[in-house]
Amino acid sequence: MSDIFTDNQRVEDQAFGRTARQGKRGTGLMILNSMNLIDYNHINTTEVKLQRDIIESNMLNEFQNNELKLIQIKDKLFKQFCTFLNEEIRHDIRYNQGCFQTSLNAVTDVFKTVMPTVYETNIIAAAEEQWAMFLRKLDDDTIPSDHAEEECNKLIDLLRKDYKEEEIIKNSYYYTVIANDIIMNDWSIRNSSKAKRALSHFEKAVQLDEAASGAAHLGIAWCALIIQDENYKKKALESFEKSLKILSNEMAMLNSMQLLLEQKQPTFTDSELYKQLMTKVTILGTYLNSVQGNIGAIKKSLRLIDLIEIKQQSNSNVLEKIEYYYERERNSNKKLEIKMDKQTDYTLIFNDLTWREDSGTIDQALITINNAYYKDKLPSSYHGISITLKQAELDRIKAIFNQNKEYLDLTKESAIDKLKSERTMWNKLRITSSYQVDLKIIHSDNKTEEFKNKQMSELITLIEAKTDDTLRFNIIIKDANVNEVNKHFKNTANDSATLQIDFERLDFESIDEKLSSIKAKSINIEMVLTKSTLLPIIDRNKCINTAKVCVTEQKLYEKVNRNELVKRVTELKNDNSYFYIKFESLQTDQIRNIICDCKEMSFNISFIGIDFYNSINGLNGQANFHFNNLNETTSAIITKDLRKENIEFSFEFQCLIDHQVEYIVIHANLDQEDIQISKVKNLMELYTKGSIPTVELNEFTAKGIEYMIEINEKRFFPWRSVIAVAILGSLQIIAGGVLIATRFGSTVGMGLITEGIADMFTAYRAFSNRQFSWGDYCKQKAVSLVISAVSMGYSKLKDAEKGVKTLVGSAGTEALEQAGTQFATNTKTIGQTVAQTGKNLKNLAFKYTGVKGSETVVREGLNSGVEYLSKFSFDLIKPKISESVQSKIRVIFSKSDLTYLLRKMDVLDLQTKSKILQCKVDQIVADTINPRHDIARKQWDSIGGPLLKGVLADVKNYGSAISMTIRIIGTLNGLYTLQTLIDNVYIELVKNLSQIDKNTMTITLVLHRNLKIDKEIARNAVNKLKNLEIIDENDNLKLSSYYDVSDECIKLKRKIDEFNRQEKDQNDVAQFMKSFCDQYMQIEYDSFSIISKSVADKITEQLIQIIESQLIQPWSTLAALLLFYLLLFHFAQCWKSLHNKPLDTAYRQHNNL
Repeated sequence: MSDIFTDNQRVEDQAFGRTARQGKRGTGLMILNSMNLIDYNHINTTEVKLQRDIIESNMLNEFQNNELKLIQIKDKLFKQFCTFLNEEIRHDIRYNQGCFQTSLNAVTDVFKTVMPTVYETNIIAAAEEQWAMFLRKLDDDTIPSDHAEEECNKLIDLLRKDYKEEEIIKNSYYYTVIANDIIMNDWSIRNSSKAKRALSHFEKAVQLDEAASGAAHLGIAWCALIIQDENYKKKALESFEKSLKILSNEMAMLNSMQLLLEQKQPTFTDSELYKQLMTKVTILGTYLNSVQGNIGAIKKSLRLIDLIEIKQQSNSNVLEKIEYYYERERNSNKKLEIKMDKQTDYTLIFNDLTWREDSGTIDQALITINNAYYKDKLPSSYHGISITLKQAELDRIKAIFNQNKEYLDLTKESAIDKLKSERTMWNKLRITSSYQVDLKIIHSDNKTEEFKNKQMSELITLIEAKTDDTLRFNIIIKDANVNEVNKHFKNTANDSATLQIDFERLDFESIDEKLSSIKAKSINIEMVLTKSTLLPIIDRNKCINTAKVCVTEQKLYEKVNRNELVKRVTELKNDNSYFYIKFESLQTDQIRNIICDCKEMSFNISFIGIDFYNSINGLNGQANFHFNNLNETTSAIITKDLRKENIEFSFEFQCLIDHQVEYIVIHANLDQEDIQISKVKNLMELYTKGSIPTVELNEFTAKGIEYMIEINEKRFFPWRSVIAVAILGSLQIIAGGVLIATRFGSTVGMGLITEGIADMFTAYRAFSNRQFSWGDYCKQKAVSLVISAVSMGYSKLKDAEKGVKTLVGSAGTEALEQAGTQFATNTKTIGQTVAQTGKNLKNLAFKYTGVKGSETVVREGLNSGVEYLSKFSFDLIKPKISESVQSKIRVIFSKSDLTYLLRKMDVLDLQTKSKILQCKVDQIVADTINPRHDIARKQWDSIGGPLLKGVLADVKNYGSAISMTIRIIGTLNGLYTLQTLIDNVYIELVKNLSQIDKNTMTITLVLHRNLKIDKEIARNAVNKLKNLEIIDENDNLKLSSYYDVSDECIKLKRKIDEFNRQEKDQNDVAQFMKSFCDQYMQIEYDSFSIISKSVADKITEQLIQIIESQLIQPWSTLAALLLFYLLLFHFAQCWKSLHNKPLDTAYRQHNNL
């Protein structure tokens, strides 16, 4: 039975024909709606069918007479076009692009079909695009069918011409994709040669479409860093900045699209389109972060200089003109390309100066400061140095200034861990006293217990005895953090140094809080206000005598008096025109009067000359922190302590004149090293194997947005240490040669030569790796000398006696015997015999040194070859290792105790639009797998590995018990580390994230921080939520740790509605909690895909390093040694058979093999 009237008889026959089964005729019936039939007012089924058939016949005639003809033309032309593509373009790409590739393709084609390369695919796609546009013109009748063949021939001729001239590509993305493939996949002896080929394609992409060439600009920077020609850093920086600008526009479009859809459709956040847009934003955001990181790395490497020019004006209304020159590079003459005036004051700012250890500290900042004071170029009374910490965490600053160590609001576990970590070994054994500690215990009902001046061990026992998990602990370890900075600023009665702090973009409430809590000598405030707001402020505040205003967008400012200020504001076109203004040297009350009428604005505020120790409560969050008015001594003190804390800073010289600026710039230590590409990462590597968003990634890949690069400045060569170690090695070799030549200790001499040659190669490795530690060297050297002494044996010390016998016995005996009979006739015998003996011994010393040196060179070469093969092998199997690690990480991230923490922190990230979770997880994992925390592995890297390549590689030691013991210990430790690494990461993640959750992410603190409500009000709201069983006793939502918590969240939302009805003044809290529940439900495992992949990658890298250094290297060095001595033995045998004598006395020891 059918209720559809078919379009033609064929379909109708097919439908009713299907009723027949097993050789029997079937029956069929049509039941139709007459309203849907043709001419339904005169219904007649026969007539209706007839009309239908007529319509179909007309359609077929139309198709045959018109459309079929066009299809046949298209088919004919398509064959012609395909012939052109295959026989000309594709054939030329495969067989006329170099002898090697042509031969390879010809051989491969015999056995299987040669797959098209990326270059071939994109060239063909570019031709097909133009073919598609040609077909569109045929369909639109822009090209008549009668002229189709002629136009097709023109198109093919044009494509042929464009291909020969390398202009066939009209889409810039194709050039970018081709260039990416050349850099990543083409084989070349030198990377620079293929980078130059790729660069030509990137440049063509930019020429075709500048606005769509974000990835191409990144590629140009990439090639510049590989080629490293003149000014390559500057070229790379410019290209990275262009890439960032173009891609930021694309990101803005995605964000705008997302925002508009969210506003128009309330349910949009639950749609698949929203997830797709979020995925694109995540991918592009990660790509942009990579570009920004590269820009920062290059700028840091360039040691850029800022200059502020302050010119006093004779005009009574304009007092000063201030011009800023940012990020200037010193030229080849060590000067700034800025014209300076003798009548102008300058402030010179140095950024990103570095420090390093190389047989002592080499600090560019300290060297520059010392050079500035050299020969009184700056007088000893000069106090114009300022050190600036940009966007510093004020908690770290407070820790530097505090002579005590303070840990507040800790859980029981955190408190015990802190106290244990602060104890020394002697404290643990109770041999010495620890620092005195004050402890404050805070109960859930706000009752407190206090303990003063206690020992750490005593407090650990006390805390461990507490059974209440809701307790919070405040710990103050007295005098445990005394440093030069806090000692200096604790006693600054006669010192000119001052402190300044700058807060940016504060709202009215935040400004008011800072004004109440920070004590300062004066305050500066800057803002952007409208004309209608600013004029009443100026009129009402008579204290405003001067102000700094912006003149142009090129960072040119002027300091004007009150009359000029009023005049300029009045001249603004309309009341809504914006005006930048900065008021300086005001007091707290004056600032309050200024901002009271602009509570909706944001402000930048600077507190000058703060009383640090009386302003602690206001120093929270991030800010620019300045040490001002420093002299040479105080600036050195602060610099050294900041270096110890690994805090980055810039420093400036204020109130300089032109020749002082030139002198300081010329003599500043701005040494820099080359930039290296440390890692190239495909966007696909951001995700775990089962969570890859293939569609979105393919879309970006088609645009050339595929690879991210990570760059950094190379380490400086440790020249001092390399030279010192080389000299030590040379001295040992010389001393060993002297001992052998004199026979005062030939065994000791051979040992010294072995040690010296090992040190020479230690110096070479330090030069190659640009890394050296005297501590590691001394430990390794001490163990090496002990091994050498043991291997020689104490009886060898009697060789000194042989020296006397050699000089006196061998020469003297013969000479004196002859002297008894031939003294008168041969007086030269003694001298000749002694000289000949000494000559023979010197030859032996030189031969032994040469032999040992040659052995070491060959061994080092074999070891390098084995290490290269090992690295190559690991590169091949790394994806498999990564997959295995990913699967284990997926299991870890699915465990209930970690799941809850991840979901909660991810929700908070979504609400605050931050990435705290990923930063915290990365930091915890990095700390956990860091070799510095594994004592056994640290000792292996500093002692075990170098020994196996040094003295234990000698023929006497390489198979010894000591050598094999070290190898076995290293291997066993490596196996243990491999087995426990992932479990340790899991344990540390749970432990640290739990502590972070308890210390900073309880619902009370979240409400206080996110809704900006008083902590006591937040605590009261949480207590009421606890009474309704919305929050548990640990101040967390009462949710299970399973993924499917939809039912639980729905129940909680009902309880939250009940809370809202009971507490009508807590609507913000209720809405926040409901939003929290909604977002908690939506989070799935894939939400953590990027985080889990980042964790897996870090663990994979560490696993491979452990396998290479502790499982393979101990035995690969042994294998290389066996191979070397086996080759040497066969060479000696061949020499003996050819010359009928041994190769040399120095090689006889190898016959034991």
